[in-house]
Amino acid sequence: MCCHVAPLTIESAHGLLKRYIDAKDLVAGRRLYALIEKSGLQTNLFLGSYFIRLFSLSDNVSEAYLVFRKLIEPNVFNWTAIISAFNLHGQSERAIEMHHLMQQANVPLDEYVFVALLHSCAVTSSLIQGKQLHVQINGQAARFDTFVGNSLIDMYAKCGGLEVARKVFLWLRKRDMSSRVTLVSTLKACASIEFLEDGRLIHAQAIEEGFDSGVIFGSAVTNLYAKCGKLLDACCVLEKQPSRHTGIWNALVTGYAQNGDGEKALQVFQKMRHDGFMPNEVTFVCIVKACTGMCAFDDGRHIHALIVDNDMEENSFIQSSLIDMYTASGSLDDARRVFDRVSNRDEITWGAIVTGYTEHGCGEEALLLFEQMQTEGAKFDVFTLVNVLKACTCIVALDVGQLIHGLVIEHGLESDVCLGSALIDFYSKCGSLDDAASVFNHLPKQNIVTWSAMIGGYSLHGNIKAALQFFEHMKKQGLKADDVVFVSLLSTCAQMGLVDEGKQLFEAMTKDFGLAPTGEHYNCMVDLLGRVGHFGEAESLMEFSPEESSFVGWLTLLSHCKAHNRVTMARRCFDHIVALDSGHASAYVLMSEIYDAAGMHDDAEKIRKMRDCGQAWKKPGRASIEINKKLHTFVVGDQSHSQILDIHLKLNCLNSYLIGGGHVPHAASISAYGKSKSRISRDNIFLEGTRAI
Repeated sequence: MCCHVAPLTIESAHGLLKRYIDAKDLVAGRRLYALIEKSGLQTNLFLGSYFIRLFSLSDNVSEAYLVFRKLIEPNVFNWTAIISAFNLHGQSERAIEMHHLMQQANVPLDEYVFVALLHSCAVTSSLIQGKQLHVQINGQAARFDTFVGNSLIDMYAKCGGLEVARKVFLWLRKRDMSSRVTLVSTLKACASIEFLEDGRLIHAQAIEEGFDSGVIFGSAVTNLYAKCGKLLDACCVLEKQPSRHTGIWNALVTGYAQNGDGEKALQVFQKMRHDGFMPNEVTFVCIVKACTGMCAFDDGRHIHALIVDNDMEENSFIQSSLIDMYTASGSLDDARRVFDRVSNRDEITWGAIVTGYTEHGCGEEALLLFEQMQTEGAKFDVFTLVNVLKACTCIVALDVGQLIHGLVIEHGLESDVCLGSALIDFYSKCGSLDDAASVFNHLPKQNIVTWSAMIGGYSLHGNIKAALQFFEHMKKQGLKADDVVFVSLLSTCAQMGLVDEGKQLFEAMTKDFGLAPTGEHYNCMVDLLGRVGHFGEAESLMEFSPEESSFVGWLTLLSHCKAHNRVTMARRCFDHIVALDSGHASAYVLMSEIYDAAGMHDDAEKIRKMRDCGQAWKKPGRASIEINKKLHTFVVGDQSHSQILDIHLKLNCLNSYLIGGGHVPHAASISAYGKSKSRISRDNIFLEGTRAI
């Protein structure tokens, strides 16, 4: 008896495909596609759409794209399927490319492909492409339905076109095409202070039309009021919700955190847990950031324990927020422990740990981490590269920084303004002003940040003439100087003792540029006036300096009192400093040296006893130098360097050279240090008036 197998038909294949898609059975689907190819049906457009949908469920979109490539003259359904597949796999840029190919093939677009493409534009922030689609939609009015309208609103909201999003909503409302989804999309578009009143009107309309219930709408309204700083309104929405949801709680926690009320954010978080709602990844990220913002590091540690208990420590956004929190608290060891436990490190976690080490002045460690990051093949973003360049700047690692510059060019990022500014700052502080100017000149567009970096570079090297020339050029370009520019210019005037120029710039800040001087500007002026001995003016100016930054000003003035032997004035400065921070060692050292220099040794001894009681000890000095592409780090008092004997021999030679040149050690400094815990040797005597050799 002979068994006959029924031939594979389009209808039978379609039935099987629907089953395989529902079951996500890729193995059976691949077997079916092999049979389809043998039957010569692989070019069938109807089956093609279903195979694309099935294979888009795999880990790789290439199978779906291969099916599409084999179709002859694919129709709008096939194009929609492959565009949706690219969106599903996070390749929305390729989805937009498919739209261009679709236009070249003269395939008419329907509402489904419009929705898919608008999603691609929303994800990639492709506003220009989205506007082009909007024009096409208007040209096919019959295709403009509620779903397309919702997608347009969502696209404009996510691409920053909030005004157009609002207009689309009003257009839909006039035609009675608005729905709950439309209202939610429009509320998201109104979540900024300039559109708050529009958001209120939409909220009122939703209540009128009976659309104000449901967790999605509740989350959108809470988010609207929270982001606009109307937190009481947000709380009212939460209280009126019959069925609350984690998303609504998240909106409220985020709102308080973003508005600087971390304590209230913590209270909402605790109430959320008390009411039986489980925090999710978004909640934990927000609350950890809130703890970081208000320096509530003990609370942050408790939150970390909750994260571990809820098995959420593997989330990269949570990990980076924890790393940020621990680095902000100064606990680099804890930050490193979080990082080391990350199994799948991405650019977010790498960027967080590199930034943490950089911000704490650990440039060498930051560069080692970046090297490890490259070894592991991890991607890096602009933010990470900027911080790596800052690390190079911190330790003056010119060769390493040049390699980073090469990476910037290799990845086509040389036009990025943030990287350009970081490179200018790096080359300037490494003494290579020509390279800094080259980076500046090759930027397609300069802004206030890049101009500030160049002015800062020339100021750093004492070239006030070039700095002022750049300042004038910047003004001619129509750019208004910011406070950073004036800090650079004033600090140069201070270093060079240019009193008249400094006073003119300080006055111009408020008179010509409308800038209120900050503590940094006052400190620069105090440095300038103290350097040239104008102590009365400097002390008067300190009365106007903001209290939070006055410590540096008083310490600067104290150092100038030492140079000018102003004992009485020095004591007034010292008293101000101790009142602000009694644990800072430099003030005690300077004051005791001033008393010793004036022959007031009993007073000097009293200051040293005050220092002992206050446990004010300086951290050992640390310096780095890069020679022949190798980084060398030195710490005061350290004897562990492999070439310590050679170093001491060289220091002895330098001391002999200095003494032979007429430089005399400051005896009072030696006696003062000799009595302190930070004893020094002949090899690190401070030489008064030593000049660069």
